[in-house]
Amino acid sequence: MSYWLPLYIWLAVVGMAVLLVAVLLVPLLLFSKGSKSLHDLQKQGKTGEAYQVGQELLRLVQSSLLRKAYNAGYAPLLILQLAQLAHTLGDADAATDWTRRVTDGGYSATYRTMALRQQATWLRAANREGEAQVLEAQALALAESSSGEPSETGANIALSASLLTKRGQFAEALRRIEVARPAASSTEAIGLASQEAAILCAMGRYDEAIAAHNRFQSELETIQENLHKSSIGVIPGMVRKSFLNIRIASELKRIHLCLRAGKVGAAGETWDALPPDVVDDDTEALRYATGAWLFAVRGDEDKARRLLADMPTTNAAKQKTSVQELVGLALFALRDYDAAATQFQIVLTQCAGKPLAQAEAHARLAACYAKQERDDLARAEYEAVIAAGFEEAVFTSEARTQLSRLQNPDAPEPLRLANR
Repeated sequence: MSYWLPLYIWLAVVGMAVLLVAVLLVPLLLFSKGSKSLHDLQKQGKTGEAYQVGQELLRLVQSSLLRKAYNAGYAPLLILQLAQLAHTLGDADAATDWTRRVTDGGYSATYRTMALRQQATWLRAANREGEAQVLEAQALALAESSSGEPSETGANIALSASLLTKRGQFAEALRRIEVARPAASSTEAIGLASQEAAILCAMGRYDEAIAAHNRFQSELETIQENLHKSSIGVIPGMVRKSFLNIRIASELKRIHLCLRAGKVGAAGETWDALPPDVVDDDTEALRYATGAWLFAVRGDEDKARRLLADMPTTNAAKQKTSVQELVGLALFALRDYDAAATQFQIVLTQCAGKPLAQAEAHARLAACYAKQERDDLARAEYEAVIAAGFEEAVFTSEARTQLSRLQNPDAPEPLRLANR
């Protein structure tokens, strides 16, 4: 018996080790598999299946050993994702319930602010403007009240700036970003620079927007370098691919800003330097649409139309508003104004509940009608832009100029709004 005792102890230790590995490893494997499945189903447009997988993934995160690691940060993002999926499926009650799980669930102010914004967008799309404004005011107050907390400062200032931007208060949003920038960490600085570039672009200050976007790219490179150092040069393939994807999307955004600024040469140089790597379908669709716009502006019609024809066929990627808008810009530059108008009508529909984006879509649609000499339609669209009330936006001042020209055909040629 004494001979076998050490063997029994050894087997018991091995058994406990195997059990411990299973307890720790199996949830991680299930989490990895579930996350990938959710991502793939969404890209394939299988919303119902994605909704079911997302709920299973949330149960896993909140009921296993992963809870401590993932509940505070990943869970609220997943819940908001489930809310959007429910809304897409037409279940408004379930969508609202999901967002309330974030606002009432003890999560950080950043996530609660995001949930309130999401609800406000849906209410506005349903023509419940008063309720939407109440929730937006609550979101802004929440972001401002928590901006003094060290863990919340950068994220919530970026969120409050985003809320102010959507309300057309661009100058105030920029002021807050300027105040927050000196003390921001690299992660916070990325959000602030991205938001700043978007605001400056909306104001027509394109050179400054490019400079802000350059800061965004610099901070992104810093984070990637720090990750390399902390992992002793070994980065998992999935993380490396994510950074590559973000880098390409960032370079494409720089091309957009350069084209808006009229810097076609700089846009072309950025395009030529893009990594050839194939990334996910969404970014590939953006790449093709961006290239089509660039080559259309350059006057290379064959290349532009070839890129439009060869765009990745994944429905979810092609139907994204950002892709639709770029296709519209390419078609406008190709002087195919009827097709461009159709694209901007799609964008206008997809932007329901987003007044700032809708106002810009009205402006682009108006430019198409003006080029077709459909003056009554153009006038109505320009009036819609002005009525939206975004006085600090460049497209509002341009709409006034265009409208004045329609009323006085002998006036000087105004800026071509759809090219910007």
